[in-house]
Amino acid sequence: MNTAKVSQLVACFYPGGSEPADGRIGKAVKAAQNDPALNQQLEAQIAFDQQVIGEIGAIQVPEALLERIDSSEEPKAKGLRIFRQPAFLSVGFAILVVLGVLLYTGYNRMNRFEGQDKVLDLLDTNEEMSGVELEPKVTQLGNLGDWLFSKYAFENYRVPSEFASYKTVGCRVFKQNGARVAQVAVEQDNLIFFIFQPTDFGVKLRNKDGWRSFEQGDWAGALRVYDGTCVMLALRGDKDDVNAFLAKLPAKK
Repeated sequence: MNTAKVSQLVACFYPGGSEPADGRIGKAVKAAQNDPALNQQLEAQIAFDQQVIGEIGAIQVPEALLERIDSSEEPKAKGLRIFRQPAFLSVGFAILVVLGVLLYTGYNRMNRFEGQDKVLDLLDTNEEMSGVELEPKVTQLGNLGDWLFSKYAFENYRVPSEFASYKTVGCRVFKQNGARVAQVAVEQDNLIFFIFQPTDFGVKLRNKDGWRSFEQGDWAGALRVYDGTCVMLALRGDKDDVNAFLAKLPAKK
């Protein structure tokens, strides 16, 4: 994980909270603690967060506003006036903030899948490429399997039928943490495909689970298991961009 990526992930760290839903944040914090410059950024962020928490807890509602609210109430409602006191309002606001964080964290966890952290690391390899790493190869994406097997002894090459006619411009087979991955650039929509085995990256999805989308830095990706093989497509943009692309694909038969 490079310095820029660590700095980006550290900005998402919330001190004193529960374990981050994204395991990369915890890794980034540990990496930052071992780097003087990044550790200074981390400490400054923690100090800022604690200041914000303190300011939220110190929120006081103007007495004049409370009096106006009280004066408009019917006598029978005066017994509830205690709930409008500054202390109760501050606590209520803090609870709403915590609930919002919990809902956001729960939503992220529901949309994650096992092995996603390793898949995101694989998506990161796009940031480190200049293009010269790919061997020029012009053919249809669906016809590339035999060539990859003869050239690199790469087995279990699969691509969904909706991409079979896409024209390739280059490809390579490389290793990510000891696992072999086929990477293919295609002309249409400037897509990059990654083909690999689910067990090599700890991915536990079924063929019927469909596409799972995500984003990382300047890249967005979508992954599905097709005929027992992981197929990941990547494009420059965010999660909305890749979801819009997926929505245009023909219905799966």
